[in-house]
Amino acid sequence: MNYPSSSINVYPSPDVVDGKYAYKTYVYLSVSVYPGEVFTGWSGDITGSFTSSSLLLDGNKRVTASFMNQRVGLSYMVKFSV
Repeated sequence: MNYPSSSINVYPSPDVVDGKYAYKTYVYLSVSVYPGEVFTGWSGDITGSFTSSSLLLDGNKRVTASFMNQRVGLSYMVKFSV
C-alpha cells in the first residue's frame, strides 16, 4: 500500500539546460513534513534536526532526511545526491 509521504525541497533548482549545479553553488534544503509524520533528522553531508539547512556544492554531496510515520509505525528516508 502506498502512503503520501514527506519530502526534501531544494532551492534553487539545477540549471535548466544541463540539469546540473555550478561548482561552489549554495543550495538550501528544507523538509515538508506530511501530517502524521515526524522529521527525525539529517545525515550525510548535513547533520542535525533543524528542518532547513544550506549546503555548499564544492564536490559530490549526499544528504538523507529521515522521517517516522506515526500512523503505521514506519521509519523511512528520502535521499538527495549531487
